[in-house]
Amino acid sequence: MTVNPKKEGAAAGFQPSAELLEGSSKWVEAVYAPSEIASMSGNPLVEALPPIRSESNWMTQLLSLPAFDPAQLLDPAHVRAYYVADLKHVFIATPRHAEVGQRIDQLLRWGYSNRSPLSAERAKETSQLYAQMQSAGKPAKLTFNQTVPICSYSLIGTSGMGKSTTVEAVLNSYPQYIFHPKHHFHQLVWLKVDCPSDGGVKELALAILDAIGRALGAPEVAAVPASMPTWKLTRKALLLIRTYGLGILVIDEIQNLSIKKSGGREVMLNFFQELINLVHVPVMLIGTFKAQSVLNLDTRHARRIGTAGAACWKPLQFGAEFRLLVDELWKYQWLTKPTAPTEEMVKTVYDETQGVRGFVVDMFLIAQLKALRKGESELTPQRFIDVAREDFSFLQPALRAVRSRDPGRLRKFEDFAGYSIDDLVDAEKSRYANQSGSRPSDEQTMLAVAARNVCTSLDISESTARGLVMQVLNAGHKTAASLARAAIAAHFGALQKDAE
Repeated sequence: MTVNPKKEGAAAGFQPSAELLEGSSKWVEAVYAPSEIASMSGNPLVEALPPIRSESNWMTQLLSLPAFDPAQLLDPAHVRAYYVADLKHVFIATPRHAEVGQRIDQLLRWGYSNRSPLSAERAKETSQLYAQMQSAGKPAKLTFNQTVPICSYSLIGTSGMGKSTTVEAVLNSYPQYIFHPKHHFHQLVWLKVDCPSDGGVKELALAILDAIGRALGAPEVAAVPASMPTWKLTRKALLLIRTYGLGILVIDEIQNLSIKKSGGREVMLNFFQELINLVHVPVMLIGTFKAQSVLNLDTRHARRIGTAGAACWKPLQFGAEFRLLVDELWKYQWLTKPTAPTEEMVKTVYDETQGVRGFVVDMFLIAQLKALRKGESELTPQRFIDVAREDFSFLQPALRAVRSRDPGRLRKFEDFAGYSIDDLVDAEKSRYANQSGSRPSDEQTMLAVAARNVCTSLDISESTARGLVMQVLNAGHKTAASLARAAIAAHFGALQKDAE
């Protein structure tokens, strides 16, 4: 039997397709390509996904580097400080990050393999969930075989290792919302929610509902009255997840989930199991080592950590992956005498960061800003040490515990102290401004550099170049180089139009 998803959605009281599409700017129309996996052939949810990527393709996809031009070293120090700030967005991918990409892709396709919108079974299950949601009384408690894993995949590790950044980059390589006009079906490929800081199951269900409404561009679809009981909220979330074909649900900051507030550990685990067993949606959990006390993910419960296993990201060892990170980072220096990382430098960086990726990048960034402000031409091990001990002094107790390798001391620092790199960058720029007496804004600096580049490239006057830059300036331009390219393209486009 062929199911009409449009009628199914209307019967459940959901928005018609046109209204949903009008409310969201995120949707794309499905374009199908034959599945590389024969058993998934003909499933529109699978065939609308991007092709399967290799490890090297994932590393390229996830790589994020700042715009760098050796000519920028000729700019004044106060201008170069703005180039350095772009390092906060850098992400150097390694095989461990590619593995997460491959695992998420596997989960998506596995989850969709038996959930074709053309299946009669799908309509039956959705109707059952809808009936439960509409029920006046709480349905009988669902019980699950205890050998069934509580989640599909877990990524647990030290703060600052790039867990959330990696997963977000992977998810953003897929369209979040695909419309299938041929089947009148809406497909939510992924949702990522943060577990609320006071998180119980009710708050988590509300966060999921809110994320569904925002992704669809139709908050009213997921709207619920404040008085709705927890069991009904979870059924509502399950129904919408099923109706809109969610591919994977990612729950970050899972260590925030309060066992006490959620009504006990089993209530929380049952909710995750309902997602997998009733709705067949893979769930990925991300958290720091504190999450282990919530999920009890120790060796005694290893069989329960998921059908796709779990990954544990500890700080990097002093080895090949750490050296790769430092070698790649050190290519982006805006000091007048950039140097390659010496053995002394590599050892210093490791000792001051203990292999936490985020600390390496952030300390490297602040070290360059401080060197620029002090008129130094190159980055030295001592400068890096000074930054680690002075600007990141709040991390020292935790780093000393890591160096000690003492389990007792380490338990006191299950999570490293949080901080904002933007705040540290702004603080260093403020010191620079106080020292020099003035500080150009980001926009003014970018405009000036872009105009100078356009002026040189097109051999036109500076005022004309600035006019071109102003014509194309928009919020999408994050660097002077991208702004200059847009201005030059607009210039030649105008010439071609005049010639026609």
